[in-house]
Amino acid sequence: MLFRSVPTEQYLNVDLTFEGSQGVAIGIFTLEGSPVILNRLGTIVSGSIQEKVNLDILSAGVYFIKIRVGKEYVVQKIIKE
Repeated sequence: MLFRSVPTEQYLNVDLTFEGSQGVAIGIFTLEGSPVILNRLGTIVSGSIQEKVNLDILSAGVYFIKIRVGKEYVVQKIIKE
């Protein structure tokens, strides 16, 4: 998984590559763990996808992005300028 545009002002670009059909979801959370953006992409066939997450609704600050592919999760800090 690859994250681009960190820190960012408007969009966060997420590149995912995986094998097999997997359920994919992307969430943006406050530091307290409250969800502010949830994007369920559904089941994706193996390969690569690129997702552009619009962060316009967020105030400037630090957030977490949580990406679920199948049963695996990745969490990373992001900065909205």
